[in-house]
Amino acid sequence: MLFPIQQLLEGRPEPMCAVKGSRVSDALIRMVANDYSQLPVIDGQGHLSGIISEDSIIRTYYYGGGAPLLDLTVDHCQKPAVTAPPDSDIFEVLDLLKATYAVVIVREQRPVGILTDYDTTHFFRDISEGLILVEDIEVTLRQYIEAVLDTEHAMDAALVSAFGPHRRNPGKPAYAYDSLSFGQHILFIVTGKNWPKFERLLAPKGLFRPSWTTSARSGTSSHIFAGGWTRCSTRLCCTPGTGSPPGPGPARLRLPRSSACASHPPRWLSIRARAPSSD
Repeated sequence: MLFPIQQLLEGRPEPMCAVKGSRVSDALIRMVANDYSQLPVIDGQGHLSGIISEDSIIRTYYYGGGAPLLDLTVDHCQKPAVTAPPDSDIFEVLDLLKATYAVVIVREQRPVGILTDYDTTHFFRDISEGLILVEDIEVTLRQYIEAVLDTEHAMDAALVSAFGPHRRNPGKPAYAYDSLSFGQHILFIVTGKNWPKFERLLAPKGLFRPSWTTSARSGTSSHIFAGGWTRCSTRLCCTPGTGSPPGPGPARLRLPRSSACASHPPRWLSIRARAPSSD
């Protein structure tokens, strides 16, 4: 299971509920005051009875022929709740949300959470934001590389300098440029013979602070990189900022001054990439 629902519920209080038999007006007051669109309905034992929502209230009013809705009890406006246990996977809940606006998470008949489209969207934004930033950084690094090494001969020579020749074809580099990982792009730039070509644009070299260990048996490397990048409007930017980066070792990577933006605080990334073995 990739993402159990329990992971989304951690640190959240139990959901606010309407009690069966209470008035619709009381439920509406609580919904408006807390900016909720729905409330689970529970009975006297705290067991889930159903769910009341803006939609169910409007439908009750419409089909009820203009009855004094606010004086009715929530029982008249509730409908069966779509439920899932806490050990469900988030993708199961996404399937349920295709046909409903909220899924009530239930443990032993008691509501312990409620998930909507907003919650799942926020969750996926949190786990994907770092990956999107990494992609932006990688694209920017590739733009620098391709601007500096603008011929096939220069590119191949730099690749051989960084990764050595191909075992079966010594005239070619061990890795093709298009197959490089994020960590390999950094090693490609800072390796001894290549760095002077990029120094004018990306100096000082200490901003990259690569840390890698090489295994003599596998020939693989791991690299750690951290940068203070963020997004300004529609472009990627970064600032040197103040203070020290979190944890030992990583340092800031910055763009040339023309691309820097001083209006945003740095966002720290810590990425570990493993270079694959060559064919």
